[in-house]
Amino acid sequence: MRPLPAGRSVRLLRWPFADVEILADGSGMLLGVEVYPPGSRPEPSAPCGSESVERARAALEAYFENPQSLDCRDWTDEPCLARGSAFEQRIWRALADIPCGATETYGELAARVGSPGGARAAGHAARTNPLAILLPCHRVVGASGLTGYHGRTDGPFVEVKRALLQREAEQTIRWWF
Repeated sequence: MRPLPAGRSVRLLRWPFADVEILADGSGMLLGVEVYPPGSRPEPSAPCGSESVERARAALEAYFENPQSLDCRDWTDEPCLARGSAFEQRIWRALADIPCGATETYGELAARVGSPGGARAAGHAARTNPLAILLPCHRVVGASGLTGYHGRTDGPFVEVKRALLQREAEQTIRWWF
C-alpha cells in the first residue's frame, strides 16, 4: 500500500476478487475509492469511520451482495469529483448512467458527453475516476472488448474488472428471472 499522506485514512473491504480501499481526508471527507487485486493491500494503519466513509462502505457492501442495489447517480455530486477537469467530471458523471450488467465503449462514452472521437481522453478520464465502482468505470470497455483496468492492459487488474463485470452480469440475469 502506498504511504498515506498526513491526515488521510482508509477503510478496507476485502472481497474474494478484489481489495477495495475507501480513502478519506483528516476531517473524514471522502477522497476516493480504489480497487486492487485481492490480497494486495495490507490492513490500513489509520482506519476511518466518518459518515461519508461509512456511507461509501455501506453502498459497496450492498453492491457486493447485489450489484443491482447500487444507484450510481447518488455519487455524482461528491466533493472529490471537483478536483477533475471539466471533461473528466463529465465522463465521471456519465459513468453513472451505464446500467448494471451493461458495458459501453470508450468511444460511445466520449460521444455521449459531446466529444466524438475522444475515446482515448475518455479512457484516461475513466482511469482517473476517484470513485471506482460507485461511478462504474469498470463498465467501460474498448471497441475490441476488455482492454484494461486501472491503467493496466493485462494481469490481475484486468481480472478484477472481468470479475466485476461477470458478477454484475450474473446478478442482472438473476434479477430478471
